[in-house]
Amino acid sequence: MGQGVQNAEATKRMTDQPAPPRMFLLKTFNLTFFAGFAALAPFLVLYYEQNGLSGSEIGILTAIPPFVTLFASSMWGALGDAKPAKNVRLKILRRNILAELRVDPYK
Repeated sequence: MGQGVQNAEATKRMTDQPAPPRMFLLKTFNLTFFAGFAALAPFLVLYYEQNGLSGSEIGILTAIPPFVTLFASSMWGALGDAKPAKNVRLKILRRNILAELRVDPYK
């Protein structure tokens, strides 16, 4: 039996198995989060307009997330390449989440 046939059979066995339940939960969360954001994002401009913001202010507010994403994704990619240990990235993420939870915007 050739190497190509063995690889094809191994790939077929791997793809026949259903995704683990944890992966299904993550995929479901990802779908609902981004679908919800995609449904609400067009109305943010109307919300800003209703609150009396000018066109240039609305343009700045809607340009900030893609601009931040441009640099943040590059930073996370560089960090992932420089430090291949998964635990380091998880510790940084956990620390950032805890720091955000400590900030009270209503004080």
